[in-house]
Formats: sequence, structure tokens, C-alpha cells
Amino acid sequence: MAIKLQHFTKVKKRDGRVVEFDENRIVNAVLRWMKATGEGDFTKDPVRVTDEVMKEMKKKFSFG
Repeated sequence: MAIKLQHFTKVKKRDGRVVEFDENRIVNAVLRWMKATGEGDFTKDPVRVTDEVMKEMKKKFSFG
């Protein structure tokens, strides 16, 4: 199960729009990468990698 960080509620897109943060977009991007490269366990690794990304974001942005 992916980590839920309440601190990430909005994200600013490249075009300047501010939208709701959606962790599932990270999961889906990782899954697409894995399918394109043929690497990893498609059922477990996208969530595991997303958990690691979220932990690093938490560290980088000093949330709790």
C-alpha cells in the first residue's frame, strides 16, 4: 500500500496550472516505464517504487 502524505495536496504543472496531487499518477508512470523496459514485477514494484519516491519527497521538503 502506498504511503499517504497529507502534506502533498497540490502540484504546479509545467503550464502553470495548480491541480490536486494524485499519487496514483506516480504509480502509473512507474508501471508504464516498467512495461516499456520489461523490468520488474508489475504487480508489486510500481507501488514499492512510489513509496520510495514519496519517502524521498518527504525528506526533501521536510514534512514531519
